[in-house]
Amino acid sequence: MSENFSLKGKKILITGATSGLGRACALRCAAEGAQIVASGRNAEKLESLKAEIAEPSAHVFVRADLCKQDGLETLLSKCDALDGAVFAAGISLMKPIKFVSDEDISNVFNINMTSVIKSTRELLKRRKLSKGASVVFVSSTAGLVAKPAHSVYAITKAALIRFAQDMAVENSAMRIRFNSISLGMIETPMTKDFIEQDADLYHADLKRYLLGYGTPRQAADAVQFLLSAAADWITGTNLIVDGGYTCFK
Repeated sequence: MSENFSLKGKKILITGATSGLGRACALRCAAEGAQIVASGRNAEKLESLKAEIAEPSAHVFVRADLCKQDGLETLLSKCDALDGAVFAAGISLMKPIKFVSDEDISNVFNINMTSVIKSTRELLKRRKLSKGASVVFVSSTAGLVAKPAHSVYAITKAALIRFAQDMAVENSAMRIRFNSISLGMIETPMTKDFIEQDADLYHADLKRYLLGYGTPRQAADAVQFLLSAAADWITGTNLIVDGGYTCFK
């Protein structure tokens, strides 16, 4: 692989590192020579990730709930001179709006959007991001294409796309790049729940993916690209990685 795609010597923060895409990104970044700061809320899953990474002592593993101020402070205390950050923490919600509770709205907004905005604000205010750093917000095709029962979740993902654009403009003087990645359906434990809930809906959805559902490895490929020097002229962009799903929008 070209050196332009290498992450060797970089220090990269990954939130939501204990499952799904976040875990895949943590493993990839570490394997590609980066020092990672891996953040997650589940201590047991964090230990599992740690056990899977070669030379775990070279990395930082932080149990923190970024929806809480003390959790954010804990994470920030472990971050310094970051060359990149991947905000992969998130939850899904599939409910028609008339069944969405106030608690649902609060949880989805806090985890998917508000915690990302606050974390980004503090990283910038406290100068935790090095000049030329790359930040990737994990969004979704739900933020681009309307689907039934996705409204609250979709709003948070659409917001991340715009947030990346605004941050790219605000921080261009420091050459800090901000991009988002809109993922189609990725095969994760969350996908398994979707399949088990409604097999008919699953098969109908799968037909819209020209290349089938994606894998965490394929999503991590795209994230690695945006973190690397190969993408050093890309900022304020939303990279769609969806197996052809949005061809039908």
